[in-house]
Amino acid sequence: MNLTNLRLGLLGLATAGVLVFAGCSKPDAIDTRPVTQAFASSESAIKTDLDAAVAAVKAGDYAGAANKLQSLAANAQVTSEQKQALQGLLTQVQTKLGDAAKQAIDQASKVATNAAKSAGDAASKVLQDASKKVGDAANKAVQDATKALPPLPPSPTGQ
Repeated sequence: MNLTNLRLGLLGLATAGVLVFAGCSKPDAIDTRPVTQAFASSESAIKTDLDAAVAAVKAGDYAGAANKLQSLAANAQVTSEQKQALQGLLTQVQTKLGDAAKQAIDQASKVATNAAKSAGDAASKVLQDASKKVGDAANKAVQDATKALPPLPPSPTGQ
């Protein structure tokens, strides 16, 4: 395997690891009851929007939940008490987003470090193999050249 294929493979693996790792979180860690209670008497259109936001939170789709919560908070029909409950939930969601991003960055850093080490190990192996082949070829060339030389004349005796 050449270094380019190795690097591409490791990059693909790193990307997949980051995406999988970023999606792995504890969606049940956020308590959505306060916001659900604050909207208990709201009209159905607002409740539908809130249900979509809560479903996104429970699914671990924190980016989608944040967008839905911000849109809901901008609705003119939402009371100040409801906005306060939305803000509390939004703060928790943003914290989860930050944590997931940090974990993904940490994981990507580890994968990149391992990829660099693997690439370095592979390059070192290639250099060792090439050095051995060059050495073997040089030894063979010396042997062939030695065989091709005429024999040395006998040394004069009695000198």
